[in-house]
Amino acid sequence: MFDWTKTLQWVVAKMPWVCLVALAYFVFAPDSCIPEFALAFRSEWRGFAFWIMCPVILITGAWLWERYCQWREEQEQAKKAKREAKLAQLCIWNRFTRLSPEAQIFLISLFFSGGMGKIVRLNDPMIVVLREQGFLVAPLAGVQSMEDLGKPIGTVVLSNTMADYMNRYSGQFQAQAEALKARLTEDRASDSADSNKWTPTASSEDMHPDAVIARKYAEGDPETIRKLSIFDP
Repeated sequence: MFDWTKTLQWVVAKMPWVCLVALAYFVFAPDSCIPEFALAFRSEWRGFAFWIMCPVILITGAWLWERYCQWREEQEQAKKAKREAKLAQLCIWNRFTRLSPEAQIFLISLFFSGGMGKIVRLNDPMIVVLREQGFLVAPLAGVQSMEDLGKPIGTVVLSNTMADYMNRYSGQFQAQAEALKARLTEDRASDSADSNKWTPTASSEDMHPDAVIARKYAEGDPETIRKLSIFDP
């Protein structure tokens, strides 16, 4: 036999507003909205239903407050998770920008190459740093060959975290690559200009008269020795 009492308790506990709406309709609805066969029942139980509404209102209020607090907590957790994700992304970007320009360009070119993998020497200092910091991973199945124990060659790929981050901010990394290339080009031009600056050479210094006499004296030129010997005591 179906137990209406347990069903009513479950509805009051889980959805008290349903009971409140039903009771309010039963108590306050006009007679024209109530079926004729239920009017006698309503007249007999209307007062009882009205008093039952009081605790149901309190239960509904407590239920709504609990749901509101739960919603606020979920919102706070969502905001906290968003802040933590933003800080984590900022940490990745800061770690990336602290790398050498060559390492940054390597990672960016690896991402935009499409394959996101490249065969390298696994003991290369730059590759070692990128792997230790979590930017690259070298799958065990990616080892191609090993010339000797000191020169392993294998395939490195972007880590999942770095690949997802670069995919999300691909435009920012593309702008960074262009800025790095412009900076490297400027540095090379500056180094080239510095190397082309004129500096006194040994040959120009040797053409000075005193330098010529000193060199001939050191070489033992008799005429130079004779001329300089007049200053000897």
